[in-house]
Amino acid sequence: MATNKSTTTEPTQYWETLLPERQLAPVVFSSPHSGKDYPPDFVASSPLDLPALRRSEDSFVDELFAAAPGHGMPLLRALFPRAYIDPNREPYELDPEMFAEALPEFVNTNSARVSVGLGTIARVVANGAAIYTGPITFADVRTRIERIYVPYHRTLRRLIAGRGVAISYEGAAMISLAVAKAPTELSAAEAGAGVAGGGDIIVTAQKRVEDLSKVPQAITVVSGVEAAERKITDFASLVDEVPGLSINYSTGGESYGLLTIRGIGGADDYKPNGSPSVALHVDGVYQSSNAYLGMPLFDLERIEVLRGPQGTLYGRNTTAGVVNAITRGGRDTFDGYADVRYGSYDSLRAEAAIGGPVSDNMRVRLAVMTDQGGGFMNGKGAGDLAGAQLSVGGVVQRQVPAINDPGARKGFGDKDLFAARGTV
Repeated sequence: MATNKSTTTEPTQYWETLLPERQLAPVVFSSPHSGKDYPPDFVASSPLDLPALRRSEDSFVDELFAAAPGHGMPLLRALFPRAYIDPNREPYELDPEMFAEALPEFVNTNSARVSVGLGTIARVVANGAAIYTGPITFADVRTRIERIYVPYHRTLRRLIAGRGVAISYEGAAMISLAVAKAPTELSAAEAGAGVAGGGDIIVTAQKRVEDLSKVPQAITVVSGVEAAERKITDFASLVDEVPGLSINYSTGGESYGLLTIRGIGGADDYKPNGSPSVALHVDGVYQSSNAYLGMPLFDLERIEVLRGPQGTLYGRNTTAGVVNAITRGGRDTFDGYADVRYGSYDSLRAEAAIGGPVSDNMRVRLAVMTDQGGGFMNGKGAGDLAGAQLSVGGVVQRQVPAINDPGARKGFGDKDLFAARGTV
């Protein structure tokens, strides 16, 4: 029996992403079955002519949706034909009768769609006519899936997670939809040309590594690159970038802040060592006191903010939500950076990091930062001798009056911060 082998000269563009100038509605339009760029070798190897192969198309659907970008909604339009590969199936939903070889165990061969010949690689067109004259190879099918199906869905997931619908499960009976801001932008290759590319947003919000689009949580993610570009250097600057997150210093000054999410927060009796309602985790370690909100943020991999009670995965003290700060760790290759900024009033912020492999099984990274100066006031009466009194043998000589005018202190409010972190 002859075997159909495809050595198709395929197009370099498999889909087209049409983006609006501004996202105005939480909707993403997708037209996966209107593609009509048939590879010539695919048409030549089929007993059907081109008009017959096109019977599987949802013709003109992409033209019906063409106005969506002009109304603030993105459109993902497939250019490859449905008869060649169907993206509205599982990635490996295949009919074993189409192959001479045995299929791997992970292939779904028992679905209702497979039984009628309409799997990921269709056996028939819409009227039941066979597309192929003989068996096809699994190697050819896998190439189609990896080259077209997988990156097509990756692009669709990024549109949903970044520019389209942010789906949040607010409770047992409530699902909220909102327009989500893209943490990372689609590259020109992915957005314009539909060429296979990477860029999934990976999070650990549910204590496991997974794609952001698959997390059933109300979650906002800020990448380390984005944090650096937006000058997110502490939690006070983080609240300006995350919807629903706020911080106040009702007691204790800047050394003791209180995070709230959606207006819910606070701590146990407002004590510095009280248990906050918004749990803070740094690299998976719970920070038990709100005093940790005064620490700087630098050399970050990402920040995850989960809204709503998280007691199932994070335990107590998560009534309002969780903030996860994940720092960069050592990588398989050596890398590093240095960033120094100098501003008015002798303000200086510098940070640097370096890391990489030290053995086959160990990766390390060292990061340091300092934040100095920046005080713009002259504290009258707050000079170096402010409050000084004569002391003899440890006994304050109160008969000697205190200095009436200790002078001014320049740079009142200067920062004096050093921090370092090592990761193995």
